[in-house]
Amino acid sequence: MLRKILFCVLVAMAFQAGADTVALQPDHPQQYVVKKGDTLWDISGRFLRYPWQWPDIWEVNPQIENPHLIYPGDQLSLTYRDGKPILSLARGRRVTLSPSVRAFSRDGAIAPIPLDAIQQFLTRPRVVAEGAMENAAYVVGSQDGHLVTGMGNRIYVRGLDNPQTNKYSVFRQGEVYRDPR
Repeated sequence: MLRKILFCVLVAMAFQAGADTVALQPDHPQQYVVKKGDTLWDISGRFLRYPWQWPDIWEVNPQIENPHLIYPGDQLSLTYRDGKPILSLARGRRVTLSPSVRAFSRDGAIAPIPLDAIQQFLTRPRVVAEGAMENAAYVVGSQDGHLVTGMGNRIYVRGLDNPQTNKYSVFRQGEVYRDPR
């Protein structure tokens, strides 16, 4: 029993001693430029033998506030300070966009589209006499409670004159249409 406890303590001490040192890859680069799609785990695998040690080389570097914010074009340089490896960050070229005000003259306003040019795209317009909508059937709601329905959705209607009819059209009352000419 004493041997098992002693063995466990020695193993724990060995892991603790190894946890303090950062193991670099034998063929690690001295510099690396971040590319689109790179992740911290991928980059740490280039530099470190054990990628989970990534925070150890960032912690000693006050230049990098948030190691999760790296961008394509950023350059990482591996240097040593007091015998410990650290990664220095040099930001790549970054374009900052800002809003600006643009002025246009009113002389070049877009003319309205003539009715005869769009007539073929108006789908079955319905013009009804005043008061005709008061006696028309109307949609009460839908099976799922949605405000917008389409083909295949079930709706509930009141005021149908002939329940044997199997084709209906649904309309929405709009504004009075005026010809701009």
